Amino acid sequence: MEIDSWDGRGDGGVNAGAESIVIDVAGETIEIPLDFSWNAERASGTSGDVSWSLSTNDVSNRNAMFGSYNDQTHTVQITVNNPTSEIDLNITSSLDQSISDESFGIDNVRVSNFDNDGNQMLTANED
Repeated sequence: MEIDSWDGRGDGGVNAGAESIVIDVAGETIEIPLDFSWNAERASGTSGDVSWSLSTNDVSNRNAMFGSYNDQTHTVQITVNNPTSEIDLNITSSLDQSISDESFGIDNVRVSNFDNDGNQMLTANED
């Protein structure tokens, strides 16, 4: 969940621009920019053996938490091609203000493993 203003890094210097969710997975770093927006956001990309996509689930313009700004929920899908037997996953952000002004939450995490034919071998859910 993208909570409150996510209004960008406004220092005008190197860090200026959209604020991002930063995901480190399988040795790759993915930065997914999210803007202060009440519209549907879509993005996708590839870095090495990792591909990702983001889509907005909720554009109802509602304030679920903290200040007066509206919040949004998104779905992020990450695919790791040719994974090793272990994959480290770290999720952070570039947010630069207090938790009551800019923050995020994560839920409904699912990890699945597929064989070379695309058959699902294992799924672990954390709702």
